[in-house]
Amino acid sequence: MRTVTAQLNYLARMSARPVFSSDPALTNLELEPHEVEILDARSLAEPPSLEREGLTVARHATALTDFRDPDQVEGPYLREVEDLIRTLTGAAEVRASPGAVARFTDRSDEAKAARTAPAARFVHTDYTDVSARGHFLPQVMDPAEALGRYRRIVVYQTWRALSGPPQDIPLALADGRSVDFADMVTADTVLNDDYGGIGQSFEYSMCRYSPGHRWLYYRDLAPGEVIVFKGYDFDPNRPARLVHTAFDDPSARPHAPPAPASRRGPSPSSRIEPCMPASRSPTMSRR
Repeated sequence: MRTVTAQLNYLARMSARPVFSSDPALTNLELEPHEVEILDARSLAEPPSLEREGLTVARHATALTDFRDPDQVEGPYLREVEDLIRTLTGAAEVRASPGAVARFTDRSDEAKAARTAPAARFVHTDYTDVSARGHFLPQVMDPAEALGRYRRIVVYQTWRALSGPPQDIPLALADGRSVDFADMVTADTVLNDDYGGIGQSFEYSMCRYSPGHRWLYYRDLAPGEVIVFKGYDFDPNRPARLVHTAFDDPSARPHAPPAPASRRGPSPSSRIEPCMPASRSPTMSRR
């Protein structure tokens, strides 16, 4: 198996409730770096799956020509993502939420012009019970109708790199079975108007370090590949809320084209060149 050893930022012990914001003045995070071993998922004898570890990589050809064009992303691309998730899961219905964006790992003029929130280089998930059920689900369907009509609802996130391999800032994800609920800490995200957040706030989860976490990544994502992972599973008995973060791959060659970092809502990022955000797609299985 191929592995890299890299530093990931976990949440340190804090007395205050953690807050992450696109306005640095509002952020109060206290982070604790840990060196961890990260497995290249491509080298595993048995590839990860959505139902076991909570993640996979899929081939996906897109017809989009410009990921900086919000009309293309919010229209045709999200329809493509819906088709992809439907194929992977066999879900009766898939609805992609709005908000997918290209992300940057720096605060360059290009990044600011794209109105993206800064990349989150710390271990986190984008959901809690409160935000998944009260903030996200209402964006795509009436919660009472959804919970009454479907026996299972899962929120999937997608991540693709817009720059070709090799990539120096990939996405690391922890095997959902290796993260205990006790490791998670509820936090708040606050997005200001500089990045299109218009002051909105919602819950997400940060994570404290545990030596039991099993970290995975996909080295050298190709333009026709997409990482798909669980953001939230309404079934509490299944692996869900995969913690993830961007990290510096020490095995990447100097001056490698940039790749992903992590994001709030849908999810994703890159460095000077953008990486495609993850769109969130809830899948519903009929009763």
